[in-house]
Amino acid sequence: MLLLSRLQPYKKQLKARKHAQLIAPWTVALEVAHPGQSCRPDIEQHQDAIGEALSIEIRRNEVEEYKAAPISTGVSAFTQGGDNIRESI
Repeated sequence: MLLLSRLQPYKKQLKARKHAQLIAPWTVALEVAHPGQSCRPDIEQHQDAIGEALSIEIRRNEVEEYKAAPISTGVSAFTQGGDNIRESI
């Protein structure tokens, strides 16, 4: 009986916590826009925002080109000329 009386407040707290989580509004984390992205930004701030976006796009294109490039171009000239190496040794 003593154990049940101790669990009652705990169960009420759990129930209240679950209810609060269910009715709590969903929150989404958003990034704050750069000052150059406002309706009428300063020219310098706007140029900074464009420069940042351009650098991101350039980096993205470099990564795509790197991934699309073949690992090797085939047999190297050193490997093809294996007989000449033995003669020089």
